[in-house]
Amino acid sequence: MRNSTPCSTASIRRMQMRFVRLCRPNFAPTKSRATASKLFSTLGHSCRVKKRVAKRSFPLDPREVTSFLQIQKRTTRWRNLLLLAIGWLGMGALSAAAEPIQARIVNGLNTSDFPATGALLVGGDADTASSWCSGTLIGCNTFLTAAHCVEGNSNPAGYQVYLQHAGTFSVTSINSHPSYDFPKADVAVLSLGETVTGIEPIPLNDINPNNHIGTSGLIAGFGRSGGNRDDYGVKRWGTVQTIDCADIGQNRNQLVCWQYENPVGAPGDDSNTCNGDSGGPLFMDLGAGTTIVGITSGGNNFSCLATDSSYDANVYNYRSFIRQHLGADPITNCSALPVVGDNEVAVTGFEGQLGGGNTLANHVLTTTIPADQLRISLNSADDGLFNADLYVRQGAAATTSNNDCARDGSGPHGTCIFDNTAADDWHILVRRTSGSGEYQITATEFADTDTVCGNNIREWGEDCDGTDADSCSGLCQVDCTCPAPVCGNNVVETGEVCDGTSDAACPGECSGCGCQSDPCTGSGIATNARLTLSRIDRPDGDQSLTFTGDLVFPGGGNSISLDPIATGAQIIIQDIGNAHARILDLSHDTTPIPPGPTGIGCHPKDGWTVNKQGTTFTYRNKTGDFDGGPCMSGKPERLTVKFIDKRAKTGKIRFSVKAKKSALGGNLVGPFRGTIALGEMASDMQSTCGDYEFAPGDCTDNIKGTTKKCR
Repeated sequence: MRNSTPCSTASIRRMQMRFVRLCRPNFAPTKSRATASKLFSTLGHSCRVKKRVAKRSFPLDPREVTSFLQIQKRTTRWRNLLLLAIGWLGMGALSAAAEPIQARIVNGLNTSDFPATGALLVGGDADTASSWCSGTLIGCNTFLTAAHCVEGNSNPAGYQVYLQHAGTFSVTSINSHPSYDFPKADVAVLSLGETVTGIEPIPLNDINPNNHIGTSGLIAGFGRSGGNRDDYGVKRWGTVQTIDCADIGQNRNQLVCWQYENPVGAPGDDSNTCNGDSGGPLFMDLGAGTTIVGITSGGNNFSCLATDSSYDANVYNYRSFIRQHLGADPITNCSALPVVGDNEVAVTGFEGQLGGGNTLANHVLTTTIPADQLRISLNSADDGLFNADLYVRQGAAATTSNNDCARDGSGPHGTCIFDNTAADDWHILVRRTSGSGEYQITATEFADTDTVCGNNIREWGEDCDGTDADSCSGLCQVDCTCPAPVCGNNVVETGEVCDGTSDAACPGECSGCGCQSDPCTGSGIATNARLTLSRIDRPDGDQSLTFTGDLVFPGGGNSISLDPIATGAQIIIQDIGNAHARILDLSHDTTPIPPGPTGIGCHPKDGWTVNKQGTTFTYRNKTGDFDGGPCMSGKPERLTVKFIDKRAKTGKIRFSVKAKKSALGGNLVGPFRGTIALGEMASDMQSTCGDYEFAPGDCTDNIKGTTKKCR
């Protein structure tokens, strides 16, 4: 290739894949949108196909790498520019054009479901291996992924497979389809070094998906969430609807396709795959139950945001090759252990985000029956900077020096496995050692099914057993069952947090067998608070609320990170006199204020902005539809939230909340409590939050009874 010779379209497309993928671990943390834009401009000029460069992802012939680098002077600078600019579904990439950030798979939801969906890791050591692609367990020892994920390095010793409910497994063999030529035959079958137990493999599809165009399917993977985010390593899922691949210029026999376009629907209902989801599944039910129909392969838009045409390898077309290498590996009954989804298996997920002043996160898993095995796994964001470690201890708080299991390698994954466990509290510590990002904890309990009613030990299948009757204390029946719960009998039963005088969970605040306690348990407070409820004589949906004040944290709050564009926020206003009813609830319990700049919501101006000084953050939502409802036009402004960082002068963070067209309820009693949290996670209500409770005499009504003011 020379500057004077036009590149073929296929040559340019192939440049967008292999070379960048092989070098991703060294360069992904330093991607630059400006650099990408500059490179694409140069590349388009040299090869005369600028517009085509940003459309497809194809593998790169090694000879073309050499020729291209010669064109670009073969300097480190040009190598870095190439690495920073070109995209592939097994690593991170940025669009040459500015794109708004969208949350989740793309526009999906975090999950610890889909147990057969795993992450393909690159690295021979399970403690240090990093996120690379995704895939699916299709046999007790067999993992299905994309051929481009293992292209260029077919040595199985260089890979691991991570499954949230089982742990990490070595790879012993790799078989890529002999006809692979991206996107054709983008299929690879991996054999694992150990049998996976507790997870049911997913069956292959035997029905032609071309006869079911327009059918919805589920995608899942550990890839990034689109735009300019590098949040690999977090498991997400979403829904897509298939189209005829011929509509986007692709081969309908080789691929399964869908279109991701505006207006984008609710998260989880209208999603897309992105870098790192490669190899992951498209699950569909075409009439024979849920099967794997597609293997995530590629897409036309580097950013993965709308509008994008995405495509998967068609499992139906390649099922003979897959079964050939699946061989005699069992596809069910991998062990005597029950599998996730059975009644004998309980799964509990925790998640959070660490960064800024948040170094540690604690979670408690309460197991109420003995288990044959307990597995606790960590996976976290893998941007090359963030590192989180896992520590677990039975019966007492875990520390880095006092624990029953530590997984503190440099990789983003770790699993602790305990056999023959008793009912107890298991304390889980997640410790951040560098960077910032999300993490997920998946706890999987496999019950001991050898039960004996009458031994005073509640076991699998029993509500209670004699004196072991936390779910119905004193009411356990001779067949080890509890009677139907009755609210008001002063006994905490199944489904009740408290009951009358049995209020240990929230002394003095039990209402309707549920706690109405202060949601904020952090060390911050709100001061100088003012609350105004107006138009309260109007119907729900036509009322207004204003809440202002200052957040104060110990030591001036200098260790607290104020960046709601990255973390989101939460706001709760409670009517204490009306059983602590939440008249405004934008929290992790319902719908927190999401992170992200303007352009991520239904209205172009929905989202966060920040001033040039980085001290004033403003969130606006003009539609009220950030909670996942359908986008609707013509609505007046609904919500404005503002944080002003005054810590340098006063040690305070000023906040202001204005909600219009709200539903505050028709029976406002008072007094009221307002709570603010600097983050959208449940853990933020334990750290970066503050509240203010107005006394009964602080609130007054105007003469017309249309406004309440609390000062």
